[in-house]
Amino acid sequence: MPGNFLDSSALVKRYHAEAGSAEVDRLWNDPANVLFASRLGALEIVSAFAGKVRAATISAADFDILCRRFSADVAGKRLAAVRMLVRH
Repeated sequence: MPGNFLDSSALVKRYHAEAGSAEVDRLWNDPANVLFASRLGALEIVSAFAGKVRAATISAADFDILCRRFSADVAGKRLAAVRMLVRH
């Protein structure tokens, strides 16, 4: 199935505006695009959000909101979490 793979650095751009966010939003908002992310990406994105808290880029409350938005997107099936294997 064709689609777009979003690594954790791309996913962060979906939840926190930074360079490249517009491109990720364009992919995200096109319902014809199937979006994939690694299962490990879920851990990495939470870690990236935590790093933004430590760097004082976002607040602890923002961290909580971003994590909930990400979880809702995965649960809502907009983003398919896939198991990555060596062959990938």
